[in-house]
Amino acid sequence: MTKRNRATPAERGYWLSRLAYAVYTCKSAVLQLSEETGASGGFLSNPIQRAVRDISIATNHVVFSRASRYGDVGRARLGQAAVTARV
Repeated sequence: MTKRNRATPAERGYWLSRLAYAVYTCKSAVLQLSEETGASGGFLSNPIQRAVRDISIATNHVVFSRASRYGDVGRARLGQAAVTARV
């Protein structure tokens, strides 16, 4: 927490952009697995189906918004203030 609390807005923006990237990379991997399972992947008893639901909901969280996170990094590199709330 000490490192987080001492971080500059640019550092925080970079960390959050990497986090958003990782989440969407995981989502892509889960969706690829789902496509390979075929129709059986749609059964509620299938763990892949649960993973698809979980990652789809998780990526809707505002902290994972790629547009906001990447925008914050770009603004920081240009010396501008972030427009998103501090996370």
